[in-house]
Amino acid sequence: TTLIDMVKKLCQKTNTDTTLKKLVILDAGIATDDNLKLLEKNGYNYLCVRRSKLKEYQLVENSTEQSHYTKTGQCLSLQRVQSKKDQDYYLKVDSPGKELKESSMKNKFETRFLLEIDKIKQSITKKHGTKKSDKVNRRIGKSIGHNPSVARNYDIQVETNDKNIVTQIHCVRNIAKNKKQDDLLGVYFLRTNVPMQDEKLVWNTYNTIREIESSFRTLKTDIDLRPIYHKNDSATLAHLNLGLLAYTLVNTIRFQLKAKEINCNWSEIVRIA
Repeated sequence: TTLIDMVKKLCQKTNTDTTLKKLVILDAGIATDDNLKLLEKNGYNYLCVRRSKLKEYQLVENSTEQSHYTKTGQCLSLQRVQSKKDQDYYLKVDSPGKELKESSMKNKFETRFLLEIDKIKQSITKKHGTKKSDKVNRRIGKSIGHNPSVARNYDIQVETNDKNIVTQIHCVRNIAKNKKQDDLLGVYFLRTNVPMQDEKLVWNTYNTIREIESSFRTLKTDIDLRPIYHKNDSATLAHLNLGLLAYTLVNTIRFQLKAKEINCNWSEIVRIA
């Protein structure tokens, strides 16, 4: 409810050319369809990460896959795609670093899920273990609820006898579903209502938000500004005031260093200092 007012105030404070249409860059947390429609209705362009991965899309005609190297030397794959559900412009980003991270998380969740299912299997063979089908199914449902992202890749069948006692539990990996999930590891989609002419420009523009997030993350850790400690409004306002003050200081220092071709992040600057 406060999004448009906040954007308008930011424009008033920073506007240098009233003839240019403003581009609002959002993180996925607030990039809901309703918020994007609200921005467009009020005359703003937007650029964000799609909240969920695009499953039904096709490549834009005559577009080719672009390679782009990040500051850390990581090679990204960028390609324009079209959604079948809306008319926005999408950029498919394939990141090896993100793939490695997501693959590690998937393996961790999968191991945990299979261990839980194995415990349930062992329980039906023990003397005082859980064997009633309703209780076993509740335990299986709980395990699925704890690990939904990997549980959907498994087909689970429960066999019972005429006394409603579970005799067998079959947990089989669904190869097709698992492959589909693996193919999307490391892939995310940038979404905008601005016609996309240059894939690298779109990706670099979105990444201005990473700079802000990184700075705030470091500041909140170093200065120990965590909202969880606050018990009243005045403390919260002090938190925001100190955070913005510190962020201004950080940006001033980094701006002056970049003018001298020193492009370290804030953590590295602190380490050197």
